[in-house]
Amino acid sequence: MPLDVTLVDKQSAAYVSGMRSVLILTLMLGGSPAFAADDECISLAERLDAAHQSFPAVIGETTVPLMTWRASCAENSPDGPGKIVVLCEADTTDGRGVFYWLKQDANGGSLGYRSCI
Repeated sequence: MPLDVTLVDKQSAAYVSGMRSVLILTLMLGGSPAFAADDECISLAERLDAAHQSFPAVIGETTVPLMTWRASCAENSPDGPGKIVVLCEADTTDGRGVFYWLKQDANGGSLGYRSCI
């Protein structure tokens, strides 16, 4: 199956190539292509929990990696400088949801989240 993607720069090309390899290996091994991303979302939730006392407790099995913030429960995009590298959403133990992310820029990374109703 050919991958039809318009590439913007070499970093994007490397990312697409790497993701294609992950997808092929995952399908060959019989797993879910989102499995690694789910682990990344769980790890990010743990980091947010340690960094922000107000971050809600998430139900690990409900974490979902997202491709765009518009697919989330949030009404607005993540704010602040940097390029979004990880987007996730999960149900919380209080019956709500949470949308959270990791952004990277020249100064390092920043974490953020929004609770959903």
